[in-house]
Amino acid sequence: MGIQLRQLTAEINYMRLLFTSFVLLAALAGAAGTYAVRHQFVLGGQGGWDYLTVDSDSNRLFIARADRVLVMASHPGRVYESA
Repeated sequence: MGIQLRQLTAEINYMRLLFTSFVLLAALAGAAGTYAVRHQFVLGGQGGWDYLTVDSDSNRLFIARADRVLVMASHPGRVYESA
């Protein structure tokens, strides 16, 4: 009888831990926020893009294309340079 009670207590403690973990995980996922598309830019030209890099100090977006790199202002969306 004592062994069964210990096993039952261990299973209940495990279920409590599992439930608490799921609640914490759900709370963290909700606190992470949501992503939204704020701006869309038409890049034009042939081909797609490979990599994006943001320089937040200068508000510039660097877009690596197949044959060049575009440098754009990240807020108004105008192209500074294409090299």
